[in-house]
Amino acid sequence: MLLSHKWFQSGRITTEEKKLQAMEQIKLRNLQRLLSRKLTPGTSLVKFVKEVRSREKFLRSCYDEEIDHLSSDQFVKMMVVIGCFIIQLIREYRREDEDDDNVFSMPKM
Repeated sequence: MLLSHKWFQSGRITTEEKKLQAMEQIKLRNLQRLLSRKLTPGTSLVKFVKEVRSREKFLRSCYDEEIDHLSSDQFVKMMVVIGCFIIQLIREYRREDEDDDNVFSMPKM
């Protein structure tokens, strides 16, 4: 499966990408929410980073566009944020939470 990093940008947001800014904030809030929960024993942000870093070459090969401009640290951060966002997204969907931060309450979602 090929991915486009434009969906998951973690760097500076340009004028034409301002619409993604709200989504970026939701991703970061979901990361904080997930990390504030009692994690499974042996699970931590450090472990997430190590796991992603160990698979970085493969993960980069999954993208359909050049992402060489991202440093290793930037890429790993992006992947961890995306991964935690997806986990929290699934949790919210299962819970069908209707709070204001729920991504499913956003237009066009």
